[in-house]
Amino acid sequence: MIPDRDIYRIAIAMIERYGASASTYAELEAEKLLDEGDEGKFGTWLRILIAMEELQDVPASPTLH
Repeated sequence: MIPDRDIYRIAIAMIERYGASASTYAELEAEKLLDEGDEGKFGTWLRILIAMEELQDVPASPTLH
């Protein structure tokens, strides 16, 4: 399991790189992995998405299952 501090580092890097599109990118990646049945990587991307939303103070997306 990836430590929380590393999840937040990744989230910050994604926000810096992708700006306002960072959450969308993470959401699409998480959904793709869920569709592929890779629950481990899905969980990691979900944690990254949640961290980005906390950092940006954006409500969680209702579209993720």
